[in-house]
Amino acid sequence: MRLILTTPMLAAVLMMTGCYTPGHADVDPIPDSQYPQVVTYGWLDNDFYVDAPVVVPEQEGRPMRVTVEVRRLEPAFNREMPSQYRFIFLNEFGEALDPDPMWHYRAIEPRVKTILTGSAPDTGAVDWRCEIRKDRAERKRTLFRWY
Repeated sequence: MRLILTTPMLAAVLMMTGCYTPGHADVDPIPDSQYPQVVTYGWLDNDFYVDAPVVVPEQEGRPMRVTVEVRRLEPAFNREMPSQYRFIFLNEFGEALDPDPMWHYRAIEPRVKTILTGSAPDTGAVDWRCEIRKDRAERKRTLFRWY
């Protein structure tokens, strides 16, 4: 009786494992030339205005510096938003000069321009990206409030 029950189950398992094909990643539809240099994560997408960045290229041995002014739209509760930002600097081949750049904390007030600055780690930077997200530590703190 056990043999009769286990034989179809074994056949089903063998068929399912034989049909598995690994997936593949799709090609990014946005080419590098059109990829935005200032990116916001998650629900922040519609909450920020960004002015034209000021880029000071490498000169006299000093690495590239970037200044970005952001302004938050008026939120419902009209209070500051704890945020994190980081600059990623790229070399001529599109590779990050620092593989894991540090996130910087910044409280961003509503309706007030906030200046975010970053400097390349060395003189090989030719391009940059700025990423902004809600402060992860703040999110953890609010989960444990009991009110």
